[in-house]
Amino acid sequence: MQFNTSEQDEAYEKFLAERKFWVYEKDLPSKINISKYMLKKIEPEIMKLENSYDLIRIVNQRLKKYHYARVEMFLHLYNDSQKKGA
Repeated sequence: MQFNTSEQDEAYEKFLAERKFWVYEKDLPSKINISKYMLKKIEPEIMKLENSYDLIRIVNQRLKKYHYARVEMFLHLYNDSQKKGA
């Protein structure tokens, strides 16, 4: 068996780069422009998505981690769809 270190290193670097985007709810407003009200409004919509785990990870019953870049992108899409529907 041969252990491919470059493949492992690449995967680990990708993991580290991605990790900085995950924040707890209390830190989310410092990363993107979102109110608690708006977060509570879009969170059920995100949870309906097949890939909701890519946007919100439930750590335990009280804690969740949010991928702020993806949540921000979803927020823009959500706002656009609300404007078109109005």
